[in-house]
Amino acid sequence: MGMKVAAFDWSRICVLFSLFVLLSGRRAGAQDRVMMISCDGFRHDYLSLADTPNLDALRENGVYVAKLKPIFPSITFVNHQAIATGLYAETHGILANDIIDPETGELVNMFDDGEKFATADPRIIPIWVTNEDAGAGRYSGASMWAGSSFHWGPNESLPTHRTDFNENMPWEERVEIALSWFSHPDRPANFVVFYLEEPDSTGHDNGPDSPEVKAMVEQVDALLGYLVSRLDSLGLLERTNLVFLSDHGMLGVNRSMALHLDSIPVPPGDYWHATNSPLVLIYPLEGKEEEVYQGFLTASMTRPFTVYKTENSPEEWHYGPTPHSPPFYIVADKGYTFSDDAWLLNTPKDPRNEMIGVHGYNNSFPEMQAYFVAYGPAFKKGYVSPEDFVFNNIDVYPLLCHLLGIQARPNNGTLQHSLDFLVPTISTGHSVRVEPEEKPGQMSISRGGKRVVRPNGPAGGDLFVMKKS
Repeated sequence: MGMKVAAFDWSRICVLFSLFVLLSGRRAGAQDRVMMISCDGFRHDYLSLADTPNLDALRENGVYVAKLKPIFPSITFVNHQAIATGLYAETHGILANDIIDPETGELVNMFDDGEKFATADPRIIPIWVTNEDAGAGRYSGASMWAGSSFHWGPNESLPTHRTDFNENMPWEERVEIALSWFSHPDRPANFVVFYLEEPDSTGHDNGPDSPEVKAMVEQVDALLGYLVSRLDSLGLLERTNLVFLSDHGMLGVNRSMALHLDSIPVPPGDYWHATNSPLVLIYPLEGKEEEVYQGFLTASMTRPFTVYKTENSPEEWHYGPTPHSPPFYIVADKGYTFSDDAWLLNTPKDPRNEMIGVHGYNNSFPEMQAYFVAYGPAFKKGYVSPEDFVFNNIDVYPLLCHLLGIQARPNNGTLQHSLDFLVPTISTGHSVRVEPEEKPGQMSISRGGKRVVRPNGPAGGDLFVMKKS
């Protein structure tokens, strides 16, 4: 489904954009459009491994952050929801791509059948809903973004414009549909999210360092150039802020390093499980909890995986209990994975290449880091982040709220991390600050522990911190 398009000619646009910023200044809350494009599994260093003239031009004329840190686990749906809400998994409630329904024992694919779990807490609201709730003629569009077909919040809201996931739809057609929403005659969008499943799919099948991934990254770059050129030809580019990012990176793993759950000496009839590559959620049957836990714990002493009780998850992972969490989960060591994930079972073996691509590990691993590039009237030109700068993907949400001029809902991110690469504003416009706990609109969530809410910087949301009882 890829495409080959000549690199977009940036020379004229760069001159016009610079002139626009100099003459107009920046006004927070101004009605600039915002479009966020997520390329699944685009590891932070792919920009140096492939020929990417369009992304290179965007970097040179906009903002480049070397690494965008995902939340744990470094999995697709979990992190797209983090980007859309600014929340960690223990708060937004999406634990993995696949979970078990604790009431039935059925395996649930969150993309297809996860709505009742994802939307169980009506206070969890993605940004496309928050944008429309702000009124003033605001309309959102979502192209194939995880969760955009779900009904969110007390009003069971959907985005005004939507394209559901269809891997067979040509990339150019996806772009044309999404861009048409900006010019809709009755409900023109001011905010659009756009999802592309590559280079993740190719990375899984061939490994992240393969020639196939290099070629796919170049096709993705061509698509992004096409998108920018179409925005220009439609007269939309000068007043559109573009955010290009990914949900996570990718690690190369040899197939021989795949672990088999059925080789672990725990009776398979004593538990349910949901495998998400290196992460496996374990749900013991009633009365078997301690026996199953001890069985996996004993096995982990001689095998390359670690067992974590959910209530004792590492603090930095923010992966504490939710209503549908398992009592414990296991994570394969770096360089290993579990063999019974559906995508791995369906990946054809190539005798010439035993490597596959895996993600879902500790979100601090370098290989799990994503990329971030931004371009538009709100962003500085030629900004490159310091090497030690950590930009968490939960920080994208307050940034988007700032760009849209809307009030952010309580979140774990902060706008403070974005201030260095934003063009200084000449008017504050709409505030995106979330007030302390007693103020209207604040929420405090308790899920299996005591949660303390504290302000998170002068321009950010509030940080939900799990404290163990």
